Amino acid sequence: MSSPTSSRCVYDIPMTLDATLSHTNGLDPHFTTSRNKRHFLDCKEYIVGPIPPSDFLDFFLPPTTTNDKARFTSTKNAFASIPRSAETAADIYEPLSIALNKKSKQKSRCPGFTFDTPATRNRHTRRRGCPKPHICCYTQENLKHVVSSDRHHSAEFGYLELLVQVRPDPSQDLFVDPDISLDHASRRNHQFLATHSNKALKQELEDAFGQHIAHVVEAFARQYRLSLFTIAMSGSCARLLHWDRAGCVVSESFDIREQPDLFCEFLWRFSQTSSSVRGHDLTVKLAPSEETLFRDAITEYARSQLGQDEDLESMVRRHYKAGHVVAIEVLHYRFTATMENTRRFLVSRPTVSPLALYGSGTRGYWAVDTMTQQVVFLKDTWRRTDLAEVEGETLRRLSDLGVRNVPSLVWHGDVPISLPDKPRKLKAKDIQTTRHDLLASESWACQVDEQEVHVPKRRHYRLVMGTVGQTIKTVRGTDELLHSTYDVYTAMRDALQKDSRIHRDISVGNIILVQEPDSPVRKGYLIDWEMSCRIDESGDACESGRVGTWDFMSYRLLDVMHRNAKHRFQDDMESLLYVVLYSALLWQPHNLSKANLTFIISGMFEYGYKHPLGAMHGGSGKLSNAVHRQYTLMVQFGSDTFREWLLTVLNYHSPLPMYEESGEYKDKWSTPEPLDTYWATFLQTNVLESNNRVVHTLDKSDYYESISASTPSRGSSPHVSGKALGKRPMREAPDEAPVRRNSRRRAFTPPPVAGPSNRAAPSRSHSTPPLRRSSRIQEQKGRVQQADTKGVGDQTLRRRGPSKRKTRTTSRK
Repeated sequence: MSSPTSSRCVYDIPMTLDATLSHTNGLDPHFTTSRNKRHFLDCKEYIVGPIPPSDFLDFFLPPTTTNDKARFTSTKNAFASIPRSAETAADIYEPLSIALNKKSKQKSRCPGFTFDTPATRNRHTRRRGCPKPHICCYTQENLKHVVSSDRHHSAEFGYLELLVQVRPDPSQDLFVDPDISLDHASRRNHQFLATHSNKALKQELEDAFGQHIAHVVEAFARQYRLSLFTIAMSGSCARLLHWDRAGCVVSESFDIREQPDLFCEFLWRFSQTSSSVRGHDLTVKLAPSEETLFRDAITEYARSQLGQDEDLESMVRRHYKAGHVVAIEVLHYRFTATMENTRRFLVSRPTVSPLALYGSGTRGYWAVDTMTQQVVFLKDTWRRTDLAEVEGETLRRLSDLGVRNVPSLVWHGDVPISLPDKPRKLKAKDIQTTRHDLLASESWACQVDEQEVHVPKRRHYRLVMGTVGQTIKTVRGTDELLHSTYDVYTAMRDALQKDSRIHRDISVGNIILVQEPDSPVRKGYLIDWEMSCRIDESGDACESGRVGTWDFMSYRLLDVMHRNAKHRFQDDMESLLYVVLYSALLWQPHNLSKANLTFIISGMFEYGYKHPLGAMHGGSGKLSNAVHRQYTLMVQFGSDTFREWLLTVLNYHSPLPMYEESGEYKDKWSTPEPLDTYWATFLQTNVLESNNRVVHTLDKSDYYESISASTPSRGSSPHVSGKALGKRPMREAPDEAPVRRNSRRRAFTPPPVAGPSNRAAPSRSHSTPPLRRSSRIQEQKGRVQQADTKGVGDQTLRRRGPSKRKTRTTSRK
């Protein structure tokens, strides 16, 4: 048994910095409502329960061999001071923390651990956007780090071992256990989530559980964790929860006043088990003696990637935090477990922090290979075990086939729980793997939202690549934008031609820019080939299911009328077009105001709704733009040359009606060659602007508050057939950001769709409630309606100014 004070665990790890380098991404109080809703929608279909508490203990915390309870405090009346119900959560968690910390000179409830109440240190106790956990459990040596930390720093999440969230009354439990008299079939059909006719109460309970999930997500982001235990209290009734990248397992409810032995047994086993069983990844180790090596190597490589007027220190800060350098070991895939087959890589601050619980939980790092002392890129992720092959093997084959502009493979492998003492081949049980799938088919498991819960298995995996760059979000100019994305198109075409493979997740997060010697602009590389697959003779993906990043998926794949469609290369082409447009809207000069830019981003890229069948659908904004240029005609880009490229490629994809009769753009999108020929010729014959980057910001508070009021968050699973399908990154802001006192809530209007009869337009899931309009908004609405009557070819549409608060009704055919 490992001591709970073991120094082998790494705590309080750095998170990704925002664009200003002043904050980390995480629990922004402005976006509490939408974040909680997104977390709840993402996770609820992966909630397995209710498992009997005794089975929960035996599965997740099996008894130790000695089971010596000489240091264990008596359970008699252990929690008699906890009221069965109360007016406030504090009336529960304050006496509960005292009871949990009860100890004598030799005995305690949870030896080696201390329970603290961060909620009592909340700066804004009446402000729902700034909640801290009610009770957190720390090792005794870590409590002092939390208490002494800056109040702006979410230190509790960097050190917690266990957290407790409280609702004051048993009636406020989100879950409902089935009656013990039910037979097996009836129990399987029981709805585990509570159903309430009171919609306000239902929303309140879902929001509270979403906040619970948000705390779990933050703990995963600030620690190297495989799993986490939490406790949900409703009055004096408790549920035990276990979280990992496959979702959540929830126990049956039990009253800690009436069953103190059960609760105390959980605390005892928790205190006596190993750090790895408590959820820590012990393959990550502090490396203070190698910090200088890491800092110098990162600094030298960053210098080679600097652009005009870019600051070296700022670039280094994105990848290095003093005192936070760790070593990560990677055993080569399917090699015998020996030190010779294991490479060590130094990392510090990630370029990507996972801000969602379910899924891949990917972190990305600029890393230093301790063997070669070269800078590499390390991807730490939880891969799906049902895919045909791991990403590293895909990259190896693409390289062998001569596919251009894909990253080079250095090393890769599944992550073992620990390296064995003697050389041997590892078995599946030796690998860090999610376990909730083993419980989903148990006889006690109930339905969620009238659906049986299906939990996929995920395996911890690390991939090291020799190609290291910066995200396309750092694009410097029009020339770099179009050259680098053409490089990506070259990679897509090569993979199609040489391996019959399509990527299926073209997005801004999967393109990096690398400054290579003697090149005036950075080269674009297409990364993250995990979800790629082969296509059949008809051009359809051989693997079923909808995958990709929501914002950039083609409207065909998002459309409810094509919910069973398979991915094609043309869908990837469309995604790349959206990447270019999105990048231009956010980082190139144009005439849009912040409000109008937010309208386009939310309406065209982010809008979605939940279909009655359960899956998320959308794409109506993209379809509207394809048919009538609803959004792009509003934009006057600073570069006329870029505008020419954009208008031409939009017509390649979907010609405006004025061009259909002439056939000028007929079949330009049916095969890859016409776009490739046009794009290559365009770059050769045009001079594009360089270093004309302009950073545009979005009206985030408007957008997030509106999403929470009107539509499901785009973060909700864009998938079919109950499978988790790809990343859904959300725009997040700093958790240390000051609270905006005078922000107003504005409702988001779902994008209108108008199209010819041969287009399938998704139906709107609901209407937007009426809202107040200022004279300015009314004036804008009038201009839009007047412009609409002139037709899509009218140049006045280019400058029209839409309002987020207007509601438009458009006929759909």
